[in-house]
Amino acid sequence: MTELIVVGPGELGRFFAGGALKRGTVVHPVPRGASIQDVTASEHAPVLVAVPEKALPEVARGLPPARRAHAIVVQNELFPPGLQQLGLAEATVAVVWLAKKAGQPVRVARASEAHGPHAADFVQWCAALDVPARELPDATALAAALIEKYAFILAINTLGLRDPITIGAWLDRDEAQVDAVIDDAARLGAALCGPGAPAGHDAKGPVKEAMRALSDYPAKGRTAADRLHKAWAEAEARGLDVPALRSVKNSLG
Repeated sequence: MTELIVVGPGELGRFFAGGALKRGTVVHPVPRGASIQDVTASEHAPVLVAVPEKALPEVARGLPPARRAHAIVVQNELFPPGLQQLGLAEATVAVVWLAKKAGQPVRVARASEAHGPHAADFVQWCAALDVPARELPDATALAAALIEKYAFILAINTLGLRDPITIGAWLDRDEAQVDAVIDDAARLGAALCGPGAPAGHDAKGPVKEAMRALSDYPAKGRTAADRLHKAWAEAEARGLDVPALRSVKNSLG
C-alpha cells in the first residue's frame, strides 16, 4: 500500500492529492492546526508540504526528524540555504509551473519539475492529472529551476507595479524591459541560491515561455510591493546591482 501525507490541504495540496488518489495512493490530510504526529502512515510515506511561505517554518518545526527527508516542498521563494535552515536539506523540492485558483481550471505555464527522494512520485501524480512534469537529474538542474521560478514571480510582479496590465501586454509593449527585469531577478535568485547556482544561467527563455502561457493574467499580484521591497533588501545586503528592479522601486516612492 502506498501512502501520502498532505500538510496544508489547500488548492495545490488537494490538487496533487487528487493525482495520488488516481494512482491508488492512500492520502492522509493534515489540516492546519492538526499534528502530523497523529497520522498513522508509514514513516517512509512522502509528506507533501503545500503551505503559504509564512507558514513553512512552523510546519517544518512540526515535522518529526524521521519524516523530514520524506518531505516534498512546494514553494516559490525557497533555495538550498533556506532548506538547510529549516532542517529540510534532504527534502524533495517541487518547482510547480501551473496556476490553480478556486473555481477555475488549471492553467499550465510550463512542465513542473522535481528533484529529491520522492521526485518520481510527484511526477507520477502529475501524470495522473495530465499535467506535464519531469524529474530533474541533479542539484544543479534544481538550482536552475528554482532561479527560473523565482525570476518569473519577481519579474511579473515588478512589471505589474510599474504598470498593472496583463503579462502578455507587457511582452508586446516592451520586451527589452521585460528582459532587463528578468535578468536582474535571475541574478538575485542565483545569489540567494548560493554556491550551487549554475554560473551565468540565462533564465529569459524559460521565464518568457511561462509568461506567454499565462499572457492573459494580470502581472501584479496582491503581494507585489512586498516581494519587490524584500528583493531589493536582499540585493542591497549582497551588494548586487539590479538597475531594472531599482528603477521600478524608485518609481514607487
